[in-house]
Amino acid sequence: MNDIPTRAGIIPYIIVDGVVKFMMMTPSDPAFGGTRAQIAKGRIDSGDTPLSTAIKEGSEELGLKSSNFVSPPVHIGIQTVSGGFQTYKMVVYAVEVHNTEDFELPQYETRCTGWFTAEQFYQVGRVSHQPILSQVISTIRGLKGNENQAKRLINDIHLNHNPS
Repeated sequence: MNDIPTRAGIIPYIIVDGVVKFMMMTPSDPAFGGTRAQIAKGRIDSGDTPLSTAIKEGSEELGLKSSNFVSPPVHIGIQTVSGGFQTYKMVVYAVEVHNTEDFELPQYETRCTGWFTAEQFYQVGRVSHQPILSQVISTIRGLKGNENQAKRLINDIHLNHNPS
């Protein structure tokens, strides 16, 4: 039986005027995962947890700072990702942030970062990561019932907002 490697990733998001945007990265080298925008992720090292790995990768690949978190990261689920040269499982977290500008510079593995609506990511993002974003969107919608999050979301949130 083949063991499928496991990665952990994190997707920062922000809600502005009812529009949800997600921060993704594009690798500096296609060997790091292709040439399209994708989720910041990495291998879970011995002794690390999926959450600690996701936060570490978010810091390294996006410049994510825990001081910018609205609340702790939310576990989204585990998805099998196939594409490119390998298949792996990804443990995914999402975290709402206060400010799109409160990030450090990412490390060498990142060519650039960017904020995308779901529609934009579905057009330009890594195809194998698109179903994961769909899971994140469902989870964010579920947070509308959470008393703390409900104050932050408008009643008719447009997660799949129409492009202009």
